[in-house]
Amino acid sequence: MKKRIFMIMMFLLILTGCSETKNNGFAAAKNGVIDLTDWVPPEDGAVKLNGEWAFYWHHLLDPNDDLTSYSPLMIKVPSIWNGLLYHSETLTGEGYATYHLSVRMDVDTEEQLMALYIPTIDTSYRLWVNGQLTAENGTVGTSKQNASPRYKPNVITFRARDNTSILLQIANFSHSEGGIIQEIILGSPDQIIDMKQDKVALNIFVFGSLVIMAFYHIVLFVKRTKDKSSLYFGLLCFIGALRAIIVDQMYLIEWFPNFNWYLALKLEYLTVYFGAFLGVSFIRSMFPAEMNKYIYYFASSVSILFSLFVICFPAKLFTETLSAFEIFLLLLLVYIQYVQVLACIRKRNAALISSITGLIFLGCTINDVLYYAGVIYTVDLLPIGFFLLIISQSVNLSLKFAKSFQRVEQMTKHLEEINVTLEEKVRKRTKDLEQAQFETAAMLAEKSIFLERSRIARELHDILGHMLTTTSVQIEVAKKVVGKDVRLAIDKMDLSQQLIQKGLNDIRGTVHTLKENNEPILFIPSLNKLIEMTEMTTSIKVDSLIEDTVNNLSPTIEKVVYHTLQEGLTNGIRHGGCTKFIFSLYIDSENNLHFSLSDNGVGINELTFGFGLTSIKERLEEQNGKLMITSSDQMGFALEFSIPIV
Repeated sequence: MKKRIFMIMMFLLILTGCSETKNNGFAAAKNGVIDLTDWVPPEDGAVKLNGEWAFYWHHLLDPNDDLTSYSPLMIKVPSIWNGLLYHSETLTGEGYATYHLSVRMDVDTEEQLMALYIPTIDTSYRLWVNGQLTAENGTVGTSKQNASPRYKPNVITFRARDNTSILLQIANFSHSEGGIIQEIILGSPDQIIDMKQDKVALNIFVFGSLVIMAFYHIVLFVKRTKDKSSLYFGLLCFIGALRAIIVDQMYLIEWFPNFNWYLALKLEYLTVYFGAFLGVSFIRSMFPAEMNKYIYYFASSVSILFSLFVICFPAKLFTETLSAFEIFLLLLLVYIQYVQVLACIRKRNAALISSITGLIFLGCTINDVLYYAGVIYTVDLLPIGFFLLIISQSVNLSLKFAKSFQRVEQMTKHLEEINVTLEEKVRKRTKDLEQAQFETAAMLAEKSIFLERSRIARELHDILGHMLTTTSVQIEVAKKVVGKDVRLAIDKMDLSQQLIQKGLNDIRGTVHTLKENNEPILFIPSLNKLIEMTEMTTSIKVDSLIEDTVNNLSPTIEKVVYHTLQEGLTNGIRHGGCTKFIFSLYIDSENNLHFSLSDNGVGINELTFGFGLTSIKERLEEQNGKLMITSSDQMGFALEFSIPIV
């Protein structure tokens, strides 16, 4: 681990230690002249035409103009002309100028062919070599109205001379920065073409690889939407693939020559600004415990705001934001590296690979920021760093999914082992359930018999109690009047016989009825009949109030009311010695049935629940009813209940 870190640190030191003074052993251009008389292309390779070029501000000179008539400034190439002091004027990115460089070479013959690699230049140019117009890109003009931008790297060939003249007109009215920001390279045609082809091959390889990885991981997300890391990574790969074809060799312009320059520039900036959001979101999805959520929200908000600024404003404004975003991006990458190192310390899955490649990517980013700012002269390393980062994270995700599949296989194997004994367990448990079901059925049958017997007993109790009470009253009356009025005594005995006969009929009906509600009864008439018979056979007065709203009750509730009234009348006569009852039955506004029966009997201080009251209580509980009994010595007896009507 220490060896790897040492190698990475050496890599960063090499990047930042590069200087501008040497170019394949040849001195840089000085005062608009570069001396390459000792240069042998086959042995020394291509050279970069870096150094001081003659700079003619606000002049568009061509080979027909006498350059000695003008006083040029010296400007370093590659660099932007922003900030250059010209006649007490600090230049901005907007304007036009002419660059000139004399290249001294030892040419064997005037027929010797040489080549130049011309990178993208902000934002239009025309190039003459030895007085011949060899390349142009965009439209060079003196104002925004007669100039138009275009990016397209070029390879041009020319016949070399001992003193080769390179004249370059540049105009910029669309970008915040103007000038030559990348290196112009001189070499033999084979060397320049090979270099160009190497760039093409590398970028196409990166583009194709990223597109494949983008689709692969997005499909993974579609199949498993809970894992957001695949989505962020797939979109990040897509952003990287898009950037590979809109920077450096500008393949998007090669494929679509009429593609809008402003739209291409917006896409270039969005790959950086919105890519930062996708990157930090991906790292958070991988190591959520290590990344502070507030820093994540802040970084995401900044990235999205910069992206919206690019979308909504013209190129001249949004290109001004790059320097500020580069500072933010460097700080964000340092924090992401901290998160990955912390995850590595905590031994999170895939943290070690992420940490190493993250450090390499941070070094590549620092290199490119300094390279494009003209501080160092190395190469554009960000595409390579990004590709390495993508490859490493793809490996991490593959390892993550591999472990998930491994867990699935282990669970499958465990389930198969369980299934081996599952059938026997199911058979045993089925047998146990059948036995339990048989025992439960037997218990339910016993309970059903018990409940049926209890119901019949309650009804027999109510019928016999009421019948015997009223019959007893009639017999007592007959005994008292038999010596005085034989006819009245016979009538009382006949009435007693009728009461006994009615009771027997009721008992037969109860015994032969195994289910309640078997035969419909006329509810209110049956209550009135019970009251009428009680008054007729006992000479007791019953004041009753039965509201018409109590119609259409369920048969079960009707029987509860009937038997409760029957039991209450019987108890009041037998035990209370009362002479008057007050009875009421109605339904209140909350749809509750109210029953009330009170008498003027002797009352009772201590209430004991006999069979009759217990039966009433049980019937009410079955209907979710509430029983209320009030009584005191010599103050009568009151029986009340309420039942919710569903």
